[in-house]
Amino acid sequence: MENSFKPTKIIGKGYLTRLLLFIFCIFIIGSSVSALYLYLDIYKPLSSHYSAVLSIITEIRDSLLIKSIKITAIFYLLILAGIVILGIIYSHRIAGPLYRIKLSAKSIGEGRLDTNIKFRRNDTIHSFANVFNEMTENYNDMVTMLNSEIQQLKVATTELKTLAEKGEDTEIAVKKVLDLDSRVKDLLKTVKL
Repeated sequence: MENSFKPTKIIGKGYLTRLLLFIFCIFIIGSSVSALYLYLDIYKPLSSHYSAVLSIITEIRDSLLIKSIKITAIFYLLILAGIVILGIIYSHRIAGPLYRIKLSAKSIGEGRLDTNIKFRRNDTIHSFANVFNEMTENYNDMVTMLNSEIQQLKVATTELKTLAEKGEDTEIAVKKVLDLDSRVKDLLKTVKL
């Protein structure tokens, strides 16, 4: 068997860009909601009387600092909530597949070489799953071939023993056993678990 290892990226190219874009969108949305809230909270229609306008402006000035602090607090809470949610979503897209890889590796370590990893559509390390599945399939094929060769070696050894007990010519059977033994040794060299 040939080892044709092709290096692949585990996390896709656009992962960090999408994460930063989502954070930027949350920032813009939070800023817009804060500005809209401030506008709606401060907006009061002005009347034509100078004293009424002056009292409204004075009232706005007095409450502007408190309202700005409220708006800023709401803005930063929205930003924090958005970043936490994005952090959970994106870490779940990485941690979940890593957990599945751990379970699959444990299963393979227990001798179940037919184990395959399957990821969800939005998980980030699909290329790793493909390489991992290909590796287990190759090892499964090598182990199957090795078991077949060992079985043939057992049959050939039994034939050789039977021929030797009967006193018949064993030269062909010895060559067959040595050939099978050589093939098994070659296969054992390629299977490096």
